[in-house]
Amino acid sequence: MGKNSEGDSLAGFRPDLGFDELNHQRDDLDHFFDRPRLPRDSDEPPPGMALLADATTRIVYDLHRFYRTQTEHPDDPDQWQPVYAATLARETHVSDLEAAHPQIQISFSYSDGFGREIQKKVMAEPGPIAEGGENADPRWVGSGWTIFNNKGKPVRQFEPFFSASHAFEFAHQTGVSPILFYDPLQRVVATLHPNHTYEKVDFDAWSQTTWDVNDTATFDPRDDVHVKGFLVDPEGELRLATSEYIPSWYDVRTKLTYAEERQRRWPASNIRTAQTRAAQQTAVHVDTPSTVHLDPLGRPILTLARNRVACADHSLDGKEEEIYTRVELDIEGNQRQVWDDRRLLIEHLPMGEREQRIVMQYYYDMLGNRIHQASMEAGARWMLNDVLGKPLYAWDSRDHIFTTTYDALRRPLGQYVRGTLDESDPRTRNTTNGNGLLVDKIEYGEDIPYAEALNLRTRVYRHFDAAGVVTNAQLDANDTPVAAYDFKGNLLHSTRRLATRYWQIPDWSQDSQPQLESERFEASTRYDALNRPIQSVAPHSSRSDAKRNIIQPVFNEANLLERVDVWLERATEPTALLDAAVDIPSPVGVANIHYNAKGQRQQIDYKNGVSTRYEYDPLTFRLTHLRTWRNAAAFPLDCPQPPPAEWAGCQVQNLHYTYDPAGNITHIRDDAQQTVYFRNQRVEPSSNYTYDALYRLICATGREHLGQQANGARKAPTAPDAFNAFHTTLDHPGNGQAMGTYREFYVYDDVGNFLEMEHRGTDPKHPGWARSYNYEQASLLESGKQSNRLSSTKLRNGDSEPYQYDVHGNMVRMPHLGNAPTEPNMHWDYKDQLHQVDLVGGGTAYYVYDAAGQRVRKVTENANGDVQDERIYLG
Repeated sequence: MGKNSEGDSLAGFRPDLGFDELNHQRDDLDHFFDRPRLPRDSDEPPPGMALLADATTRIVYDLHRFYRTQTEHPDDPDQWQPVYAATLARETHVSDLEAAHPQIQISFSYSDGFGREIQKKVMAEPGPIAEGGENADPRWVGSGWTIFNNKGKPVRQFEPFFSASHAFEFAHQTGVSPILFYDPLQRVVATLHPNHTYEKVDFDAWSQTTWDVNDTATFDPRDDVHVKGFLVDPEGELRLATSEYIPSWYDVRTKLTYAEERQRRWPASNIRTAQTRAAQQTAVHVDTPSTVHLDPLGRPILTLARNRVACADHSLDGKEEEIYTRVELDIEGNQRQVWDDRRLLIEHLPMGEREQRIVMQYYYDMLGNRIHQASMEAGARWMLNDVLGKPLYAWDSRDHIFTTTYDALRRPLGQYVRGTLDESDPRTRNTTNGNGLLVDKIEYGEDIPYAEALNLRTRVYRHFDAAGVVTNAQLDANDTPVAAYDFKGNLLHSTRRLATRYWQIPDWSQDSQPQLESERFEASTRYDALNRPIQSVAPHSSRSDAKRNIIQPVFNEANLLERVDVWLERATEPTALLDAAVDIPSPVGVANIHYNAKGQRQQIDYKNGVSTRYEYDPLTFRLTHLRTWRNAAAFPLDCPQPPPAEWAGCQVQNLHYTYDPAGNITHIRDDAQQTVYFRNQRVEPSSNYTYDALYRLICATGREHLGQQANGARKAPTAPDAFNAFHTTLDHPGNGQAMGTYREFYVYDDVGNFLEMEHRGTDPKHPGWARSYNYEQASLLESGKQSNRLSSTKLRNGDSEPYQYDVHGNMVRMPHLGNAPTEPNMHWDYKDQLHQVDLVGGGTAYYVYDAAGQRVRKVTENANGDVQDERIYLG
């Protein structure tokens, strides 16, 4: 907007850095490169300010660095340095600067002779270079070293690393790296991972088959016809050291030969057991690759997924299945139809003959724009766009007609909705306006007084929606905007007013506007020069007694969140950033966060004295250990020393995670909890998870509190009165020793629909329950075929509980809610958002949403129409 009072300027900016044509030198740039940063606590201005001056961002290049260093040291290649580009970006605009020196973000990008970035160095917060070492300040993060093949394709890329220097570091290979193998067409045909798993792709003229890391878990890559040529040449000479892939992930967890290696990696016996179990489960998934078949133009038209189930006592134990998905394309490559493929249901199990179903249909105009789509269970939609591709009209199967209007700049001004038949939202029918209700209305800021000063030009000033109205500005007592956007378009203030009649849809086309609540909800945010939020005032009421909560995130040198300061229950909104050293924050929020070189969180310290530590697998970078503890002086019983015999647990959380090669969690153990012995059962604080070859959870085991379980004879777990009766057979809910183990089984059909869920308890008083799921709703696209809509559920030895739907697949009746058995008790608006639920006993719950579909309000009325509860969602 060209305002001198905002942002930065080019005053004092020197575009010419004094380049010396004769010596190929830039003195200013060399001085900056020699010392680009100062320690965090330095009182000197950042060295980069001489180059940046009052500008916002600057990129400086040293394109002669390699030539110059080679000329200076012709016989010492170690002194040759690559060319680089350095980016300097200020964190605080000049107009916002106070007495303190501004902070600058600096990064260096080094390039090779092909123009490829071969290393990048960015700023990092002070800390050790190596784990447990001395702190370095300043400190940098270098990108992982990349090795390219002779075609310029990356073959290896190592881990990012901390460094005390911003300079280029040749061949700095830190940590581990996957190895990529290419075929002559430069397609990746195999990837060898640091944990000695591998995946591969077999390319055929008409298909492509992919084995993931679970599919090859028990394979020896030296015997794999697709991979062995990359490892050993025809004469038997090694092309890759065997230590890169031997022992395999599976062997090190299962074979006796590697017992000592298991002991070294996982000293705790329970973790070793979990790792072995993960390998045994993974072996079931071996050799279940997926295949994609191609048409003559190389486009996917048929996908084959292979499934296998292996879980003792599971209904499908031992079953293997091939599942197909087919796509029909037109000559331009547009998707016309999608078919799935499943077994017909016999006794709720996917057995019997196959059935192919059309899942989706699409239609296009001659320009390739989609104008119609129809779903097997979600109804149909029709769209008509203008020549620019913007929607003008839309229709759906519930007989809603949507009309969108635009201004001369083709910015949306409003959306009308009109319902025409009984399936429509009844609130949209019989409107006085021929276009229907104006449910969305947008006003832009050009006509607002002082629009230029408030940066409102081309910005949305006011948005009228189903919840009320949002004004993107701070308003004074006369509803005049006094602040709106900053010069970069960041919203600084917003004000929300809610519609009084929450059960209706406001019609913003009427001369008499819908009535609004007098109370306003206001929020504000400040941003720095990097557009990061540096202060937020949480949404609060406009009432005179309302309090404000202020949140100030603090970022470290690496641009990662380091601290969150919070001030609660403040009487007024601050006019500037609060100084945590002077104005002490509330004892909530985040005190500090530590990260590793990859940007993963290592530890977070909360201001209430709680800390959480994260540990990761050094080969896969997955979370393996999460430990949470409190202040030992304030909570000495969290981890007493020495630990008492009756309590083996320690800390608040002490979670250990085990994974299969694909990253599915197979085991979780919480050592903060004790092992309990109850009714001759050993109940450990752990859970196990089993998956089928499609990675759907099919079995879970864990422990449960028996005092909170319904009697096995009851209709657990969904009976509304399940806990109302006097249960003499239940354990006391306050008995922490009343623990038992459980197993849960999940059965699916080929396309992922639940068929059965069974919960088995080990305690005789709590034998468990089972629920079956039936799908008998007709497809909307084909006669005689069923869709994926759930028709009913049935508990073992219980009654069937039916469900009803509208034409869009929205569930309109659930058995545990109110109304007569044949009447809907769930009502959906014109956007297919749940807006009303009829409760048991005659009450009603209303839900209201904003233009983006976010819930803004929930109001519960009793049978007499009196408001019992209201909840407002803001922020």
